[in-house]
Amino acid sequence: MRRIPVVVLAGGVGERIRVLTGGRPKALLGLAGRYLVEYVLDNVAELGLTEVYVVVSNPRDFEDVAVKYGRRLRLELVQQGKPGVEGAVESARGVVGGDFLLVYGDVVAPVDMYRELLDLAAAGEYGVVLVPEEELEQYTVARLRDPTTVEEFSATVEPGAVGYYAVGGAYLLPGEFLEYIGAYGSLTDALNAVNRRFRLRPCIWGGWWVDVEYPWDLLRATLYVLDRLDRAVISSSARVAHTATVEGVVIIDEDAEVDHYAVIKGPAYIGRNCYIGSYTLVRNYVSLEGDNVVGSYAEVVWSSIQRGATIGSRSYIGFSVVGEGSTVEPGVVTLNVVPERVKVSRPVRVERRGREYVKLGAVVGRGARVRAYTVLKPCEVVE
Repeated sequence: MRRIPVVVLAGGVGERIRVLTGGRPKALLGLAGRYLVEYVLDNVAELGLTEVYVVVSNPRDFEDVAVKYGRRLRLELVQQGKPGVEGAVESARGVVGGDFLLVYGDVVAPVDMYRELLDLAAAGEYGVVLVPEEELEQYTVARLRDPTTVEEFSATVEPGAVGYYAVGGAYLLPGEFLEYIGAYGSLTDALNAVNRRFRLRPCIWGGWWVDVEYPWDLLRATLYVLDRLDRAVISSSARVAHTATVEGVVIIDEDAEVDHYAVIKGPAYIGRNCYIGSYTLVRNYVSLEGDNVVGSYAEVVWSSIQRGATIGSRSYIGFSVVGEGSTVEPGVVTLNVVPERVKVSRPVRVERRGREYVKLGAVVGRGARVRAYTVLKPCEVVE
């Protein structure tokens, strides 16, 4: 296979998820012990691609990523010049000369999503990953003329529109695309220009993928990533009390501690230096990213708990996202069944006893504090 450089866009903070990022790149949010961007880089390495340019707003934020993946990839951090996705793409003009793979650093998907693009590269063609989604309002979209031809790209689409697919954040593009992005100043205009000249082949992906745009997208990503775990792992440096119970596929990372009579039901990830208090229940799709404390008699279910966050004793945290360095004081309860009249973009749907519910607890922002014995309503955001 001919050499294809990869450009990874990882500088955006994400306005819809700023409550969690605090202005840092959302590609550095935690997911089962790794940054979001690491899932992209792992896929790139598995595909056998080695020349990687990661476009970032502040290279110092990604120094640890560059060191970690420098052993597997020829990875270079590229300073983003102008704002927006257009500015990020244009930043690659000085390092990419010919055909290249463009991927978004905040899209979590299996490696197979990208394979058809490489097949096109071998055939000397270009393409874009497209995903059938019910709700398209928040995506860049493409309308097909036929199964092998993209008619046009659009930045928005009207609710209920048919014949459109979400752009999956992965493209195989000619080097000329970098000239178009500079000339048009618009991602969709540049895509339409390159499509008219080179014809981008649609690569329809029907498997799972998560474009992390909203805080609760982390819940969907946690589900998919933890469901892929095939074995339980307890670090030799972790301390699990002999009266504690660990069931199912659970990863307990280095120097974590699980106190007496705590119960952990997988799939779940307990990160480095976490502490789980006595008589606490952690169950089903919980990811504690590291340096977390979960107090005694608490319960946590299907939640993303970012690094350094604390959950107080006797709290119930369900279907929630808790930001880095935040504090949930004792006795806090999150309600999580969303009323039917409330519309949530990209909702998490759960079926119970033949009925479907939309579930979403609270979003606790980076560095926020929730006072003791607070009851948080579904979809409530604490900044």
